[in-house]
Formats: sequence, structure tokens, C-alpha cells
Amino acid sequence: MQSLTTDTRQTRGTMRVRWPKRLLLVIPLVGTVMLVLILSTTVWRAVTLVRPPRLAVDEPEITRELPAAEQVTFQGVDGVQLVGNFVAPRNGAAVVLVHGLYANREELLPEARLLAEHGYGVLIYDNRAHGDSGGSVATWGMLESGDAARAIDYVQQRTGVAAGKIGLLGLSIGGTAALRETTTDPRVGALVVEATYSSMANEIEFMYSKYGPLSELPARWVAQLLGGLDYSQIEPKDIVCGLRSRPLLLVYGSRDPDVPATEAERMAAAACRPDALLVVNSDSHGRYMESADSSAYSERLVDFFDSHLQDVTVAHG
Repeated sequence: MQSLTTDTRQTRGTMRVRWPKRLLLVIPLVGTVMLVLILSTTVWRAVTLVRPPRLAVDEPEITRELPAAEQVTFQGVDGVQLVGNFVAPRNGAAVVLVHGLYANREELLPEARLLAEHGYGVLIYDNRAHGDSGGSVATWGMLESGDAARAIDYVQQRTGVAAGKIGLLGLSIGGTAALRETTTDPRVGALVVEATYSSMANEIEFMYSKYGPLSELPARWVAQLLGGLDYSQIEPKDIVCGLRSRPLLLVYGSRDPDVPATEAERMAAAACRPDALLVVNSDSHGRYMESADSSAYSERLVDFFDSHLQDVTVAHG
């Protein structure tokens, strides 16, 4: 009996010794598995930064909202086919609207309808790698800025609208594209930039901050490798002050889940004119026409383009 008790104690003692050793083997294994999961999830999400899933276009909805619109196509800066909807102007001016990532031309449909109701010609189109347009890679404004130039070409060819009577409105990465284009295109008479990060580096840091460098750095590398992105070319904060002699309106939501309020402050400071900033009482990324400040936003938008794209004597129709 005594020997049995002694054996049992020895066995239990051995088990107590073995378990810590097993834990020492298990902990690195669990850590490795977690690291692989973090990296694989980050890489998969990062791929969508430059190869976004396409969102189908509801053409009947566009027809309901813009009954005078026709579907059009034109070529982007590298020949890719871009698809959009166009309404001819009734007041001698036009606005080209450029949507953001993971969206399509419907994203700015409410703004297009508002401007069309006030006589403006409008062109909304799907960015490359989005909606019905061609291309497979989104370049966060690098090529999209050239596409915006081709959109302006198209509007001028269709309408004969004079240089200086064309406005650009861009949301998110569409704002980066519109901003880049305006810096080199004197035809743009007024620019609206909405919910746009001050730099792509800041945006990736915000989007992939959950695990710090473990998620942020792989995201940067994947986007750069697959998208061929040159981050130095997509830094809105570095070029916006150069537009201080051009009409500019910066619009941000007060509680945008994708773009923190600090980005609005950075862009306003970088623009060298804080009075260009309009903060909308909104908890969404864009979609300001649906916000609590929809009336004030709509009025400011129309007044801004009226002031800079047409004579004050031109009546709304």
C-alpha cells in the first residue's frame, strides 16, 4: 500500500514537471498560428486596396434619379474604358464627380442630382477597377487623376463648356484624384474634396492599426507591390496649399468612421486656408445628403459652384 502511494506521488510529480514543458512547446505554436492568421488576414484585406471587389451598378436607380442622363463611355488616360452617366448643362457649366474606393458612380448620385436640378451638366463615372469600367487595379489617384482629365475632355467635347466653367468633386480617393488633376489643369474652375485623407500612409495606418506594425507594414508592401503605388505621388497634404489661388471646398463628416476628425484638421491646415473647411454633422463616410446637415451641405455646395463657375446673373432652372 505504501509503495502504491509512493508511486502515485512520483507519477503526479512527474506530471507536474511535464506540463510546464508542454506549455513551453504550445505557447510558441499558438503564437505562430496567431501570427500567420494576422498576416494572412492583413494580406487578403490589403489586396482589396488595389484590387477592390466590384459593386454592381443599379442603372434603373440612376435613371430614376437622373432622368435626363444618358449612359456614356470614354477612355481613361491609358486607354481603359470608363463607363458613366452624363447630363448636359443648362447654365453653361458642368461638374465631374469622382467616387471613392469600394464604390461605384452611384455613390455621388445625390450630389449629381442636386447639381443637375440647378442647371449644371454632370458626369458621374465608375473609376477604373470599379463598377462597369475596365481595369483591374485601383491606383489611389495616380492614374485616376489622368482619368479625371479625360472626363473633362469628354464634357468639353460634348458641350463646348469653356475652361474655368468646369468643376471637380471627388470623394475619398476620388478626392485625391481630383486634387492631383486640379493642380495641373487650369480648366478646373472650382474643386470640392470630400472625406479625403491627408496621405495614403495615414489612411493605411488608420485602417490597419489593430496589430500595429504586424498589420500596417504588410498592408503597405502589398498595396505597393500589387498596385505599383508610389506613395510620394499620393500625398494630398503636400500639394493642396499649391491651390491657394484656386476655389477650394473641403468637406468632412464630424464622425466619419473611416476618416478621423484629425484628418480634416490636417487638410485644412495644409490647404493654407482654414476657411475652406466645412464639417458636416454626419456619422458616415460621405453620404452627406443623408445627414442631419443635408440642407446646409446642399446649399453650401450649390453656392460654392455658383460663385465660381457661372455668372451670378445666371438663374437656376
